[in-house]
Amino acid sequence: MVLIQALITSHTLAGVLSSIVLTFLICVVEEWLRQQKLRRQLIDAPVINLKGGNYDAASREYKENLRELLKTGYTQFRDGVYQLWRPEGYVTVISRQFIDELKGLPTETLDFHAAVQTNFIGKYEWVTLGSDLLARTILEQLTQQTSALLPVLADEITRTFDEEMPECKDFTPVEVYSCLKRIAAILTGRVFVGAPMNRNEKWIETSMDFTHDVYVGGSKLRKWHYLLRPIVARFLIPEIRKVWNQQDIARRFLVPIMEERFEAQNQSGYEKPNDLIQWLMDNAAKEENPTSFARLAELQLLASFAAIHTTALTCTHVLFDLAARPEYIEPLRQELDAVEARFGTLHEKRALSQLSKMDSFMKESQRLNPPGLLTFPRLVKKPITLSNGTLLPAGTQLIVPAGYISLDDEVWGPRADEFQGFRFAELRGARADDGHKHQFISTSPNAMHFGHGRRSCPGRFFAGHELKSILAHLLRTYDFTLAGGPGAGRPVNKEEMDLINPDDEAQLLFRRRKSV
Repeated sequence: MVLIQALITSHTLAGVLSSIVLTFLICVVEEWLRQQKLRRQLIDAPVINLKGGNYDAASREYKENLRELLKTGYTQFRDGVYQLWRPEGYVTVISRQFIDELKGLPTETLDFHAAVQTNFIGKYEWVTLGSDLLARTILEQLTQQTSALLPVLADEITRTFDEEMPECKDFTPVEVYSCLKRIAAILTGRVFVGAPMNRNEKWIETSMDFTHDVYVGGSKLRKWHYLLRPIVARFLIPEIRKVWNQQDIARRFLVPIMEERFEAQNQSGYEKPNDLIQWLMDNAAKEENPTSFARLAELQLLASFAAIHTTALTCTHVLFDLAARPEYIEPLRQELDAVEARFGTLHEKRALSQLSKMDSFMKESQRLNPPGLLTFPRLVKKPITLSNGTLLPAGTQLIVPAGYISLDDEVWGPRADEFQGFRFAELRGARADDGHKHQFISTSPNAMHFGHGRRSCPGRFFAGHELKSILAHLLRTYDFTLAGGPGAGRPVNKEEMDLINPDDEAQLLFRRRKSV
């Protein structure tokens, strides 16, 4: 009996070991085949970081020296096309001159969501980032409701800064990005999930952490063979498990709210709330196969994914630029006083739209401190021939070097790398016929940090008003300066491949103004 059990155990162990070895060999072969497929060039354009067929070295250079690669590429191929090899394969870098011929192409030909999903997440789809329902709802309802939301937002801004900022009787150090990220989560939540949910501590934490965990989880997972990713995601990458938990929290918090609203909507006298939850519910109800409440809850996290980070990031950059250039602060305060005297309020779209100096300062700050060096990610689904004759076959990954377009002297004039806070206000004043092209929210082949064309950021219209409202409150309520004194210089940004973020540990000194 013991002998039989030993034989069975030995046989079982041998079977397990054989399965492991076989799986390993399959992965090796699959990876070799995948690499051969990836290394097959789809277009006839130079690959500037691939030397001597050393793909590993090219991948390292992409990860460690992307800014210099893009600078070299922009210098040599400013009006053309070139390629970079990255860990996910070739990416084709196209110049701004091709944007207008590509921006309106349908998803069946040029796919934004597929490119983002591949670049951000990898082949194993552990979270779905794309949603036409969400983009359409934000573009239409959020933009249309901005006027009604601005007074509500103004009250939230005053309350939230009073609660979240230190007392600041004298100059007090504040970690700017961390503070603004939390404030942005509360303000955004007021518009997205309504009160009192926007001040639920667990919801604030969940909506703030989602962006970080999606990015880190995707970055870690892409390093693994795609056949192993389902197992690795579940057991070896805590950030991915956190994302799944955050989605579960969203469902547990928000689905009951939706169910309650659904039951109440036919009751006499019921007034629908004016928030993203309701807009998504209303739009989903019009679909042939309505999106489930569970998925609508997940879409709230995707909305927060962009809104919270973008608001905190942009506002932090602007404050750093103002602290480093205090000569701009008083003109901006004077503009606020003049506009309020004219309209009687700053909490209306027509008033905020007249803050041309603030708008210009925001756009200049974004121009020199963009969220990333690259934009316009697209996956070619059907062959496209560019106006210069370059053929882009299906499967081609596209990108645009927006960070270097922003530094181009031929686009912006001499010394384009110098900060001129009122650059765009002057351009708007000098070109009355097309002054709108130089607004913070405007996109063009020269200014693509919100994207451009059919897939440009749908929330930028609301975001522009929200940012102005926040900055107006900060300028009127606080004096602020560099923590190291006037000569300390602007806090240096942190870069990781194409992403640019403000230093999340950098501090400014804030003091509540005596007139407030």
